[in-house]
Amino acid sequence: MSQKSRRQRFNSPLDRARNAVLGFLFRPFSRFRPRTRFFIFYGLFVVVTTLLLVNANSRVSVENYRDGDVVRRTVIAPADISVPDLAETEKRREAAREATRPVFAFDPTRAESSAQSFRAAWEDLQKQTAQAGGNSNARKELKWTGPAGTVAVAEAIAAHRFDPVELERLTRILRETSEGYIYEDGDAEYLKQDIVLTDMRNPTAQSVLTMPQSHMTPLSEARKSLRSRISQLAGWTTDEQAALLAAMTPLVRASVFYDPAASQNVREGAAGKVEAAYMQLKRNQVIAREGDTVNGPMLAQMQAVRDYARQGRRWWNQLFGLLFIVGALYWLTWKFIEHRSTAVTLNLSPRKAFALVGSAVVVQTILARVGFTLAESVATRGMSAPLNDPVIWDFAVPFASATLLVALLIDTKLGLITALVTSLFAGLLAPTGILITIYAVISSTAALYGIGRYRERQSVTVAGLLIAGVNALTAIAIIAYAQQPLTFKSVLFTMGCGVLGGLLTTIFTAGGLPINESAFGILTDVKLLELSNADLPVLGQ
Repeated sequence: MSQKSRRQRFNSPLDRARNAVLGFLFRPFSRFRPRTRFFIFYGLFVVVTTLLLVNANSRVSVENYRDGDVVRRTVIAPADISVPDLAETEKRREAAREATRPVFAFDPTRAESSAQSFRAAWEDLQKQTAQAGGNSNARKELKWTGPAGTVAVAEAIAAHRFDPVELERLTRILRETSEGYIYEDGDAEYLKQDIVLTDMRNPTAQSVLTMPQSHMTPLSEARKSLRSRISQLAGWTTDEQAALLAAMTPLVRASVFYDPAASQNVREGAAGKVEAAYMQLKRNQVIAREGDTVNGPMLAQMQAVRDYARQGRRWWNQLFGLLFIVGALYWLTWKFIEHRSTAVTLNLSPRKAFALVGSAVVVQTILARVGFTLAESVATRGMSAPLNDPVIWDFAVPFASATLLVALLIDTKLGLITALVTSLFAGLLAPTGILITIYAVISSTAALYGIGRYRERQSVTVAGLLIAGVNALTAIAIIAYAQQPLTFKSVLFTMGCGVLGGLLTTIFTAGGLPINESAFGILTDVKLLELSNADLPVLGQ
């Protein structure tokens, strides 16, 4: 049997497939020199990590609330933000509405149309009388076609034989009492200030009338004047005067009308021209504390914070600053690896060790971001406390996976620098910032010092169980420090999330070990033990 066929039997089909995929992925970089490849991977790690962090805006994001909801997490202004002051703005707009002039419509033809209406009814009655002739029955059926027509009106006018002089006198009285600005008595409340008067014949012609009541006559006064004039008519009996008054009073009508629609449009137009009032939120100002009841001003301030984050006014500033911070942390990691490689003999070259640490940090950052997003999504499903607290759900994120992986494959000290970098990135992503950083550091430290030499696969499981226990205790300490209620239910749930974080650390680390062993050609003690298994066909041969 050839040497080539014997060597192939050391690897399982899964190992060969994994090696083929990794070879395909890294083949494009093989054409570059080692120094160039280092800077390519360094830049790639920095850019990918920055993009994972830059759009998180965890401290700027605000949950969606409705009026009357209870605040689930304290909301703090991330910067100096101008917030629309709804109460003050509405106060100013209401003042602008009150300051507008009411709009009235004026019909200058009202007096003449009333006189002509009376004349038409007079002439119609005259025609009816001529047609009736001497027929007494027909005369009894004479009707006044004007308003409030009664038989008495017809008889009173017929008794004066339709004297044209009387007609002219009556129409003159009606015209004179109906002329000028006559308004409905109910509109007097709108005339206590200046008004805008619109001519109904030409709506574009408007004028401002100051002290309108001094220039106008209420309808009741106009009709009272008509009554006085009618009572002074010579040659008319008291009954005839009463009949005339009944016929002519409805013809004295208001010529000035309050226009509610036009007045409302003017008011809203004036209110719309009022600029919104703003109040200034200061950086780090508390907008709402956990447990507060949401009200209208809080909603406006929270929306302003959301708009600030959405508009990204300082997005480029954040990107530049974050790019520098991430680049500096990766450069610190590289220098630490270089220094460590001079102190001890690593099973990888410094550049390969940096590639492994950098890839582990990137994957850990992805896990943290996905974990925080899932925690936020689960917590906002309307569950009761403590299940609606995303901070407690965050304890289930496997923060120590990258640290445990690096410690098992390379060196414990490199695992420590990995723990610090991934914990800082987790703090940049997490809503609670420094508290999650502390939690991640303690969890990763437990991973470092909870394992011995990597001699068997069960070492990962043992380390995961230790991490789970430390996570549970640390999570309780953090919620106690945050002054959250330590009820039996909240303690049990918090510990459960911490234990879950440890178990997930075991799963992700166990899954990443064979991939990195193959990718970086690391021969661990466990791999040697597997290769020395007498059941392997090559050893049997």
